[in-house]
Amino acid sequence: MPQLPVVNVGVIGLGTDWQSRYLPALLKMQQRIRVVSVHDDVATRAEVTADQLQSSFASGVRDLLNQTDVRGWLYLGTHWRTDWLIEQFASRGVAVFVGRDVRTDVDQLRRWHQRADDAGVTVLPELPLRFTPAILRLRELMATDLGPVTSMKVEAASNGKCAAETSAMIQVVDCCCALLRRHLVEVEYASDRNGDIRSVRLAYRSFRQSEPADEPVAVEVTLNGSGNVVPTAIPSLTIELRCRRGVALLCGEQNLRWEAEGHTSVEKLNADRSSAEVMLDLFARRVVGGLVPVPDLADQIQAIEDANRVMQVFRQCSAADGPQ
Repeated sequence: MPQLPVVNVGVIGLGTDWQSRYLPALLKMQQRIRVVSVHDDVATRAEVTADQLQSSFASGVRDLLNQTDVRGWLYLGTHWRTDWLIEQFASRGVAVFVGRDVRTDVDQLRRWHQRADDAGVTVLPELPLRFTPAILRLRELMATDLGPVTSMKVEAASNGKCAAETSAMIQVVDCCCALLRRHLVEVEYASDRNGDIRSVRLAYRSFRQSEPADEPVAVEVTLNGSGNVVPTAIPSLTIELRCRRGVALLCGEQNLRWEAEGHTSVEKLNADRSSAEVMLDLFARRVVGGLVPVPDLADQIQAIEDANRVMQVFRQCSAADGPQ
């Protein structure tokens, strides 16, 4: 297999995940992705980062946007006006990876998606949960030993703060949609509320309207606020799945236990690539013309709308229940 060319990228805004996720990934991937310039609102931080990556420091976003050797941008966090940057990205026709720290509303995302779609340009939003080692391995098993999912239970640790819960829920519903290849059709509050533990039941149906009516896949999602939780890029989850030929249990990003047809396996996937490495690799492949499937802004829009729908049910029913 021929070696893929190195992709030159510029970094706009370092964001909260830079040190823990993206810098380690980029240092490992220097044969695939070369950071040629870095801009951040804190100039000294950008200078230090540029030195680490042996790249140049861009004192302003305009300087970086005007560099002719950049084939893609990693837009990871900035205080610049998002509308202005979206227009700049769209007019230049260069691929963009959009980190979770970038603050956009659904209307902005729709406009950006339309511009990118019209121009045939890749805009890859960060949806890291669907690319964790455990989720990727589960998808392999669903295609082989386990078969399709018939029901799921997802428990997410929660700190009780609305913004953090919504951010986690965006990833949960996106991951459910990607795993099940179905869309959310129903949200129902579970009445067995117990203190800080709250649950909803979701129903997912087939994407294809041409298919005969099928049984919905039931997904129970629980927010567990009984412990101290620090918000992270990937929410702390436990996922139980029943599949046509077996069952599986995922704990965190790297631990998976599954059973099928009398066989039991426990897998610790610590040596597998991180979700950041997987997403950046997919981005680089798209930049050089690869046809690998990747999520786009339509997926992010759908995840935001689904998460808002779920969280509205949580809030309405929690208010109705009152103090416990």
